[in-house]
Amino acid sequence: MNRGIKIKNIPCHECITSCCSEFTVFLSPCDMFRIHKALKLEMKDFITATRFTKENLSYSPYAFSLGGKERYLLSLKRKRNHCIFLMRIGKQGRCGIHGFRPNVCRSYPFSSETGSLKRASQMICPTAWTISKIMAAKSLSVFSHMKNEFFSFQAFLDTWHAVELPKIKKNQIGKIESANQVFMKFLDFLFRMIIAERMKKTAW
Repeated sequence: MNRGIKIKNIPCHECITSCCSEFTVFLSPCDMFRIHKALKLEMKDFITATRFTKENLSYSPYAFSLGGKERYLLSLKRKRNHCIFLMRIGKQGRCGIHGFRPNVCRSYPFSSETGSLKRASQMICPTAWTISKIMAAKSLSVFSHMKNEFFSFQAFLDTWHAVELPKIKKNQIGKIESANQVFMKFLDFLFRMIIAERMKKTAW
């Protein structure tokens, strides 16, 4: 995008990146893989396990166990109280991974719980958005893509909880691994599952 040209009905030029500071950015494994592939970063360098709480109940289908009672969600790490990928350009903040940002960022500030587009209840943009037909079509396409990716994530989690995590617990006899050690294995498991799924699609 040419940043010198203001596009009608897109108030991003006035953005003060409040969302990058106020919200935790939750991820799907596909988001994780895209960032890893683009930046060649180790997943442990930008991903963390955020404790699942009442504040993020809408993400309950994607909460995972690391062997204890706690449940967690995949999220981007934070640095100085904002997203790790937020860049400062002069006095402005801008996304450092805009071209391959997570789908929750791509869809903000809208929601689509009923199949139609509406402004998110937690919208904190400094200027109003006008929802044009083109914007609605593009945003609904993003939500459809997100839905498919999170369906895959749920399938991955079923395998993790039913197969992989019990294996780890069985091998822990005589030694107890920390939650962080199990989380590293969880990330490795997700990476292998994504690769396998991509290879399957390529084969077809």
